[in-house]
Amino acid sequence: MMNPTKKNRLVARVISLVMGILIGVLLLVLASLLTQSTVAAILHWGMIICGIFVIISNIPSLIQGIAHANTTMGVVDLISSILGILLGLALIFFQNTVLVVCIGVYMILLPLLRVILASDRRAQWGQEWLRLLLGVVLLIFLPVLIDAAFTVLHVLLLVLGWALIALSVVCGIIGIVLTLAEPAAPSAPKGKRTYVDYDGDGKIDDVFEDQSGR
Repeated sequence: MMNPTKKNRLVARVISLVMGILIGVLLLVLASLLTQSTVAAILHWGMIICGIFVIISNIPSLIQGIAHANTTMGVVDLISSILGILLGLALIFFQNTVLVVCIGVYMILLPLLRVILASDRRAQWGQEWLRLLLGVVLLIFLPVLIDAAFTVLHVLLLVLGWALIALSVVCGIIGIVLTLAEPAAPSAPKGKRTYVDYDGDGKIDDVFEDQSGR
């Protein structure tokens, strides 16, 4: 008879195997149901969410810029935050090719302006280089990526689905085989018991058990 611990581990292996296969099949079904209109809707709402995030993230800079409008960096913060809020609104309401250019300008020109005006340009460059790089990537590749988004997402779902199914099957079978091959836990030895009645009243006063199993 299989001990409870081994049985629980075997059940867990089987459940992981089934869940992995089901998730992989779900990804394959999503890939088959995916359409260009679906991808367009995902991009549309994704840009709206990004726009809301950009607006919210620029509010602190706007407040700081207003509070320090008498300094150069305060003016820069004020201008960049206003442009950032406008960019967020554009992401929500004006999603077209012109928007790509706006993103590139916002993520290239303004970081360069901060670097030029900063007292410690090396430190400022360390903070701005990633934004500059993203701006260049958006200007060059985003239109192509948008057109190819449907194909990329479709292939990605197919690859992930089949990979998850294959990995679940292989790991599940190996895990089940190893679990079944585990040696059973040794049972406690059953020794011979001797019952002793010291005073002869017919009641057991003591029990001796031979643990050697012989």
